[in-house]
Amino acid sequence: DTCHLIKNFRNNLLSKKFFDIPAFEFTSVNFNISFPAGFVQWSHLHTIHERDLSLSAHLRAAYKIHSSVFHPGNDEQSVSFVLAVFHETTIASIRLYLPEEEVIAGFFNLIRVWWLCVNSKERFHPQIQGNTLVRNDYKTKLLCSFSSWLHTWQD
Repeated sequence: DTCHLIKNFRNNLLSKKFFDIPAFEFTSVNFNISFPAGFVQWSHLHTIHERDLSLSAHLRAAYKIHSSVFHPGNDEQSVSFVLAVFHETTIASIRLYLPEEEVIAGFFNLIRVWWLCVNSKERFHPQIQGNTLVRNDYKTKLLCSFSSWLHTWQD
């Protein structure tokens, strides 16, 4: 199921420390997402967390990232800790602190968008990104592109 799949993305990145991923490109009238091939490293999350901790007044850009995300212990299967990794504020923080790391921000965003598409509670609302059941919508094509990308990554 989708919860186990997103946990696998995070757990494999946590255990392997880096992914060597192929490029991804998807373009439609309403939505575009692309990034070049490259490496995604777990250490980049530590970097944004450390930069967040150095901000004054306890302000944090990646406020979902905390020590339990890095060291989940018995909560390794907690979906909320996994979603913190792929949260939009984490992606925005990568773009803020590591603007040259287009691959990482793009990969995390792709996983976030995939999660929204496959885990939506709003199945028939045309304005909700998570809805995949609207005819002629970009989301089903995005999911096909995502599937093809996964097969390319696997080979």
